[in-house]
Amino acid sequence: MAVQRPLTRTRKKTLKTAHSEQATKKPSVKTNSVMAREIDIDLAAQSPGHVVPVLEGKSDKVQEGKSDKVQEGKSSKVEEWKSDKVQEGKSNKVQERKSDKVQEGKSDKVQEGKSNKVQEVKSNKVQEGKSNKVQEGKSSKVQEGESGRVQEGKSNNVQEGKSNKEQAGESNKVQAGESDRVQAGESDRVQAGESDRVQAGESDRVQAGESDRVQAGESDRVQAGESDRVQAGESDRVQAGESDRVQAGESDRVQAGESDRVQAGESDRVQAGESDRVQAGESDRVQAGESDRVQAGESDRVQAGESDRVQAGESDRVQAGESDRVQAGESDRVQAGESDRVQAGESVRVQAGESDRVQAGESDRVQAG
Repeated sequence: MAVQRPLTRTRKKTLKTAHSEQATKKPSVKTNSVMAREIDIDLAAQSPGHVVPVLEGKSDKVQEGKSDKVQEGKSSKVEEWKSDKVQEGKSNKVQERKSDKVQEGKSDKVQEGKSNKVQEVKSNKVQEGKSNKVQEGKSSKVQEGESGRVQEGKSNNVQEGKSNKEQAGESNKVQAGESDRVQAGESDRVQAGESDRVQAGESDRVQAGESDRVQAGESDRVQAGESDRVQAGESDRVQAGESDRVQAGESDRVQAGESDRVQAGESDRVQAGESDRVQAGESDRVQAGESDRVQAGESDRVQAGESDRVQAGESDRVQAGESDRVQAGESDRVQAGESDRVQAGESVRVQAGESDRVQAGESDRVQAG
């Protein structure tokens, strides 16, 4: 057995000091300055991860993606596609189809079909039908036909046409990336970088010489330099197979996520939070027997003494590169190979200072804000 050493005075003091130091020793606490410095270091280490994806992703999506989709894609799709579809396809589809549809088809549809459709249908619709539609049919369309178009035609265009245009306030145009007007299984408004409306004088909705909105064999918009809305003092919105708006290179009326024709007195076109057609809860198409678009050469929408839609054979929306609706000196719908709504990344229709068609590589039809 080991012999225990006796506890001398010195040994007692040594043991007591060791126990007391161990008992009174405090855990190390970092000061505020040390912690703040470590937090700054951590933030500095993290901050490139927050900043770089935005700048890089903005360069991927906006600057680089603008080169992919706008500059490069404008060369791939507009200039190359203008060569495929406009120069080559303008020969195939416009000049050849202008021979099929305008020269030959103007014989089928305008000269022969103007005998079938305008002179014969001008007998049905304009001479007999101008009695049905304008003289008697001004009773049919405006007085009885404001019942025919608004009250009864609210059944044709809004309630029955709620199937045509709106059901339950949903937009008839684009919901969740699907096209609202599908013809032959194709979407008429192609997302994913394709143009929904064919520029350079062709209509996006006309396929194979048929009109996109035909309900009685008539096309809603006249090609070949005539106005889509006015033909010889007739009303711009004709039922019996005409729709009021589609011209080549324009989108008819779509804003992001909204229905293009809003019921219940709300405007179908909102500019800066106000309705363009509705002020103070009135309907944009006047019931009570008045036409909303004035016939006989007057403008239905006069602002500052100018008519926005000129009848008497002129185009309502501009040919020759001028805008019919200018806001702040810019044209809202530009023909001649440019997009009808966007010029140089700017929006043509501004709601509350925001662009309705999102700029810079984002989708041009934005739903839900």
